[in-house]
Amino acid sequence: MKTCLMLLCCVQIASATMIQWYSAPNQDNTTETGVPMDESFRFELGVFKDGFVPTAENIAEWSAHWVAAQRVMYHAENNWFTGALTVEDNAAPFSSGTQAWIWGFTGDPAEGEWILFRRHNWRWPSSNANRPIPLIWDTAQANEILIGDVNAGGTQLMRAGKIRNVVPPTTTWAQWLAEEALEPGPAALMEYATGSADASMKMGRNADGTLALTVPRRADRPADFLIEVSESLSNPEWKPAGPLARLVQESPTGLFFQSDFEDVTSPRLFFRFRVFPSVDDVTP
Repeated sequence: MKTCLMLLCCVQIASATMIQWYSAPNQDNTTETGVPMDESFRFELGVFKDGFVPTAENIAEWSAHWVAAQRVMYHAENNWFTGALTVEDNAAPFSSGTQAWIWGFTGDPAEGEWILFRRHNWRWPSSNANRPIPLIWDTAQANEILIGDVNAGGTQLMRAGKIRNVVPPTTTWAQWLAEEALEPGPAALMEYATGSADASMKMGRNADGTLALTVPRRADRPADFLIEVSESLSNPEWKPAGPLARLVQESPTGLFFQSDFEDVTSPRLFFRFRVFPSVDDVTP
C-alpha cells in the first residue's frame, strides 16, 4: 500500500509601499541668482516631527524638527534628482497620513541655498497598504513652496533661495564620508566637524580679562568637541580642561568658551581641542 503525503504551504506576499520621488531631467534648475544647481545639492524626502508646521517665520527651527527618510544627490549632468523609497513600517514620525516634504539644500550654516516644497496630498502611506503600483511624487506637482520656487516659468522647474545663519538638515559622519568618497581619518573628521581640515582654535581676551576660546564647528554635522590643557608643549600631558574652559555660547558656526586662571598654579597653559563623531565608531 502506497502512502501519498501532500504538503500545503501558505506564502504571504510582502505588502510594502514604494514612493518614487523625483524631478524630471533636463530642466532648468538654479540658485537664487540664476546659477545652475550643481552636485553639491542634496535632496531629502521626509517629515517634520512632533506636529511641527514649518513657516517662513520659524525657519530657524526647521532642521531641529526634520526627519529624513531618504537622501539623494543632485545629478548636474542631467539636471535632476530621483529617489525610490520602500515604506516598510510606520514607526514615528512616519505615521500613516503625515504630510511629506522634499527639501533641497547646499552650503553650510553660515550661508546656503534651500528649496522646501510639498503637494497637499503627499501623505505618508501605510506600510501594509498592499499597493502594487508605486506612489509618484513629481516635483512639478508641488503646490506649496516655503522657500525657493517650483514651476517658476518657461523651462525653469526649480529655483533655490538664499539662506544665512540657519542650520541645514543634519549630515552624519557616515553620510559625509560616503558622499565625499573619503576614508575616515583625523583630517577628514576635522573637515567634517568644522568645515576645514586645518581648523584651529582662536584665542583672545574678554573685556573682563578672561580668556576667550572660539572653536569652529558646523552645527549640521553632529560631533563632540573636547577642550584639553597641558602645562608644556615640549613634554605635553594633555588632560580635559574641565572648568578651565566653560562653554558660554553656541552658534551655527562656532562654540565659544571662556576661561580664567584664578585656581591654576601653573604660569601658563596650552589649549587644544579634539573632535569625536557623534555617530559611527571612529577614533579621531
